[in-house]
Amino acid sequence: MASAVLRRLVHSAISLAGISFVVFVLIRAAPGDPVLLHVGGVGSRGASPELLAAMREELRLDEPVAVQYLAWLGDAVRLDFGDSFTERKPVAQLVGEKLPGTLLLLFVSLALALAIGLPLGMLNARFAGGSGDVASGFAATAIYSIPTFWLALLLLQVFAIRFNLLPLFGMPSEDLPRGLGRMVELARHMVLPVVTLAAGQIAFLSRFVRASMLDARGRDYMRTARAKGLSEWAAIRRHGLRNTIPPLVSMLSVAVPVLLSACVVVERIFRWEGIGSLFVEAVVSRDYPVVMALTLLTAVLSLAAGSIADLVHLTIDPRLRTEGDA
Repeated sequence: MASAVLRRLVHSAISLAGISFVVFVLIRAAPGDPVLLHVGGVGSRGASPELLAAMREELRLDEPVAVQYLAWLGDAVRLDFGDSFTERKPVAQLVGEKLPGTLLLLFVSLALALAIGLPLGMLNARFAGGSGDVASGFAATAIYSIPTFWLALLLLQVFAIRFNLLPLFGMPSEDLPRGLGRMVELARHMVLPVVTLAAGQIAFLSRFVRASMLDARGRDYMRTARAKGLSEWAAIRRHGLRNTIPPLVSMLSVAVPVLLSACVVVERIFRWEGIGSLFVEAVVSRDYPVVMALTLLTAVLSLAAGSIADLVHLTIDPRLRTEGDA
C-alpha cells in the first residue's frame, strides 16, 4: 500500500507541473497587457514608455516565458506566490480570504447530493420499471442537461424576484452580529447557489446508484441473500449498497473538479465571495500571480479527491493492495 501511495504522489506532482506550465504559457499568450491594464488600458497617455518598461521589469514580464516559469515554480514550491498585480497584496492572503466561501458551497453541495441522490437511486432500483422510476429518469435527464448558468438564472427569477422568498445574491452583511441570526442569514443566501450546484450531481448520482444497484441484483451474493429469506429491500440495503460504495467513491472524486469549475459561473451570478469570482476577475485583469495560484489550488483539490478515492479503494479491497505491490 505504501508503494501505491508513493506512486500516486509522484503522478500527482508530475500532473501539477504539467498543468501549471500549460496554464502559465496560455495566460501569457492571451491578448492584453497587464501593465497597460493596470495604468488605465491600451492607449493610455498617462504613462511614459520608461515607466511601462520599469513596471514590466519589476513584474519580471520582460524575461523569457521559460525563465519566468522556472522562477515562479521555485517560489511556488516554497508556497510563495508573490503579490497580486491589481490588489498589491500577497496572493496567499487574497486566496485565503476567498477560499472558505467556495469550500462551504462545495461541501454543502456534495452533502446535499449524497443525502438526496443516494436514497433516490436506491428507491429507483427497488421499483425499477415503475412509473416513479420512469418519471425520475426523465427528470434526472432534464436537470442534468440544463446549463448551470441557465438554472441559476431560472432559480433567481422564480425564488428571488417573482416570489421574493430568498435573497437575490451576495453574502450576509459583515455588520450582522455573529450568532444564530447570522447563521440563518448565511443559510438563506446559500440556498440558491447550493441548489444550482447540487442539482446536476443529484440527477447523475441517483441514476448512477440505480444502475449499480440493478447490476448488483443479478450477482450471486444477492441471490444467496434472497435465498436466506431476506426481502428485496433488505438485500439491497445490506449487500447491494455495500458493493456500490467503491464506484460511488470514484464518482464523487470526479464530482469535485466538476463542482469547482461550476463555482466559477455560480459565484459570479450570485455574487458569492469565493475563488470562482476571484479567478474570473484575475483572468480579465491579467493578474498572472492570482491566476497561477488558483490554477494550482484547484488542481491540488482535484488531484487530492482522486488520491483519497484511490486510498479508499485500497482500504476496501485488499486485492488492489496485493496487485499494487506485485
